[in-house]
Amino acid sequence: MLFDLTHLISLRSYKSFITRYLFIVFLIPILFFSIGCSSSKRFSSNSDLSASELLNENIKVLLSEIHQPYKISVDSPVDLFVDEKLAAHIKSGNQLNFIMTDNDFYLSVKGVEFNGEYFELRPAQDLSTIKINGGEYRGSLIILYEKNSLKIINRLSLQDYIKGVMTKEMPVGNGKDTYEALKAFSVCVRTYALMKMREQKDYFDVFIDVRDQVYGGVKAESKITNKIVDETENEIITFNGLPAIVFYHSTCGGRTENSINVFNTQNDLDYLSGIEDGNPPNCRISPRYQWSEVIPEKEFLRRLVKNNLIADTNYSIVEFRISERFQSGRIKNLLVILSDNSSNNIEIVIPGKSLRSVIRKADNSGILFSNNFEIKIDESRNVLLNGKGAGHGVGLCQWGSIALSKGGLKYDDILKHYFPGTEVIKFE
Repeated sequence: MLFDLTHLISLRSYKSFITRYLFIVFLIPILFFSIGCSSSKRFSSNSDLSASELLNENIKVLLSEIHQPYKISVDSPVDLFVDEKLAAHIKSGNQLNFIMTDNDFYLSVKGVEFNGEYFELRPAQDLSTIKINGGEYRGSLIILYEKNSLKIINRLSLQDYIKGVMTKEMPVGNGKDTYEALKAFSVCVRTYALMKMREQKDYFDVFIDVRDQVYGGVKAESKITNKIVDETENEIITFNGLPAIVFYHSTCGGRTENSINVFNTQNDLDYLSGIEDGNPPNCRISPRYQWSEVIPEKEFLRRLVKNNLIADTNYSIVEFRISERFQSGRIKNLLVILSDNSSNNIEIVIPGKSLRSVIRKADNSGILFSNNFEIKIDESRNVLLNGKGAGHGVGLCQWGSIALSKGGLKYDDILKHYFPGTEVIKFE
């Protein structure tokens, strides 16, 4: 039974009526409905799909994880589905209240309650997007409660997902001399997304933020980047005919990094082993090619305490020693020598993989730009850092690719430069 918002019947009350008065007559159909319509919360399985098939699958983006009752303001007409069955048309301007308890999860709209394993919002007829809470999204929104959190997931086509990533992750510039770099990046984003879709997370494929790729929905799209994504449709980076493992970053600082030095789970792949990126470096045009930070000694010590490297701040910094660097120049291990009140020295080792999150920017607004830097303590008891590059350094250097694009290199050659031995293939 389907109702408009103003004529909704409480499904909870309806179920109670059926159970109370028609239990015996409808016992078998009800059981059949319960078993036959139940759906896996994973929604789809990608493990056995080929690259060609996977490119035509929807990707699932985790927009939010919430641990308390949550309200969604509907800013455009949507259709509400409960466990894959159309339950109601919801008008723009209404509010959806999701209630979670120890034993129950349900949706309330104007006092009418819906129960289900999960809910899905789809654009109303003749519309192509959903507008909620100030955001706008293509595809549909899935809302479910699992592992003590409400999960809001945007399920949409891979092409539309890439369009929502482009401007959030890559400088667009004027769109002309950056055109080939943007094309290269769109292929990178698509290949990365396929890699994450194969990981088989429960309920979703990618995070909305820097844990994967920053995604902004329709409001992040632009005319030029949408055109580019369409031009490279179904193109991915491959190695020996199979989808490659790819990463990208802002500014390599002159040499990209070997993936095995950054990501513990990755094998030592030739196309991710690091390259010299021009001499002088292509990415020298980046605003983060060189950078500096000044951190007061006490604040630096507080960050060591926060990361359980020391118990308190009752120390003074004696010196820093960089015991070893990778070929790229990035620090493998940083030795911090401290002195306590009794003039006893202790040594703290910070692994290169942890440096950026331990030290952080001077204003504590985020992690350090890179772990390729020089560091010392000055006479004013400030920690001085002078570094270059931004990001982990693995794979495609975004600012380097922009320089190569300005120099006339085509997008497939840009990708071969950063991922030696790979090939761009268009799947049908």
